[in-house]
Amino acid sequence: MKHAIRSLRKYITRYLVALLLLCFVVFVGGLTSCENRETGNRMRFLLDSLQQANRNYEEFTSDSLQLELCRYFDRWGTRNERMKAHYLLGRAYHDMGEIPHALECYQQATEMADTTSNDCDYKILRAIYGQMALLYEWQNLPDEEVKAYTEYSNCSWKIKDTLEAIRGYELTIGAAYMSNDTAKMLEITQHAHDLYMKYGYKNQAAGAYGVFIHILLVSGQYQKARPLMDIYEKEGGLFDKEGNIQKGREIYYYQQGLYQLGINNLDSAELLFRKSALSGQPEAPAKGLLMVYEKRGIADSIAKYAHLFAEANDEMHRNMRTETVEQITSMYNYNRYKEQAELAEQKSKRQRIIIISSIILFAFITTGIVVYTKKHKQRLLEQLAQENEQYISTLELLQKKEQQMSLLQTDSNKLLEKYRTDIDSLQSELRQYHDEDTAIVNYNNKLIDTLHSYARKLNGSPTKEEWEEFERFLSSTDSDFISFIG
Repeated sequence: MKHAIRSLRKYITRYLVALLLLCFVVFVGGLTSCENRETGNRMRFLLDSLQQANRNYEEFTSDSLQLELCRYFDRWGTRNERMKAHYLLGRAYHDMGEIPHALECYQQATEMADTTSNDCDYKILRAIYGQMALLYEWQNLPDEEVKAYTEYSNCSWKIKDTLEAIRGYELTIGAAYMSNDTAKMLEITQHAHDLYMKYGYKNQAAGAYGVFIHILLVSGQYQKARPLMDIYEKEGGLFDKEGNIQKGREIYYYQQGLYQLGINNLDSAELLFRKSALSGQPEAPAKGLLMVYEKRGIADSIAKYAHLFAEANDEMHRNMRTETVEQITSMYNYNRYKEQAELAEQKSKRQRIIIISSIILFAFITTGIVVYTKKHKQRLLEQLAQENEQYISTLELLQKKEQQMSLLQTDSNKLLEKYRTDIDSLQSELRQYHDEDTAIVNYNNKLIDTLHSYARKLNGSPTKEEWEEFERFLSSTDSDFISFIG
């Protein structure tokens, strides 16, 4: 019993220590929770601020803040917050010229999106695919460009932005152009035009013919090009009252010049080719004017514009080579960064393994302590229950024996009293017999001896006087016996 009580005290002590530790953990957890809320609010403010800067077309020159946001939201953020953080990191790398790294971040951002959820931020997801499409176009990856623009269009349909959904589909014509797929370009152009008209976007429907007009003119199909040019110029809303096209679209003057050249209207062609210089692409006016003077047969002008076209073409190729070098440099920097990132990831993995192993070990130890304590408590309770049961059984047996002893003591007193009475009675009777025997012996001890001697010798017999004396003795002691033998 004492051992059980000591064990119970030890268990209670351990329980109290565990309870104090639990209270401490809850207290620290509460402080951490408060700190996490404050940190979360600050991080969301920074995330929104960066997103607003991106919308304002501010150029990012560093990735440090974006990396911090990615680390935080990868652990604590929602799917939308993680997607936005990785998108902004990709925008930073895009502005810093690290195109492969930017694409990787965009790809990671799309993987963060939960498109099965009703609260998926499709506006951010659409922006990501739009940026990816531009980079794939820059890297001459038409198939990937089409996939990106298709996803851009799908996201636009999801948020019911019909105009951008059709525009996303229309932009896939650039990839068809790079692949020199004329049939596909015509299909895209006509379908985009029909969709714009279906949803009431008349200007955009006319503008959809722009790329296909260029293809028709370059291939010499002037009769097919003219009706589309009329629609483009009259319904597209791109020209002012003086016939000047919107800024940024001046390359269309070169297409108009091609048409005029094709129908031998050389003066108009020359004027339009000269206006195409406003596009900022010197090879366009140089090539156009070269073709005009070739038709006119003016050798000096041909030589002049052939030289200008060659220089413009060389400049274009130099720019292309520069872009190629930039791509290679960017890829080298990206690979170098990736190697560093992989090393850092390996180090991080080792640290995570150590931390996770420590947590698992701690969990096993804690579980073992809990299981041991629970089993020990159960054993103590079982032992206490068993000892209590034995105690109660022993107590009941003791009470029963005491009752039996009390009953036996009462019965023995009665029996003893009876025995004493019987003994007294027997002793009284014995005293009576003793007195009688004494009287007989004292009465005639000589006669008895004489009779015994006759009996032993078996010869001789008592005399008449001896018999008469014996009869008198018997009569005095046992008259019934005298009557029985008489």
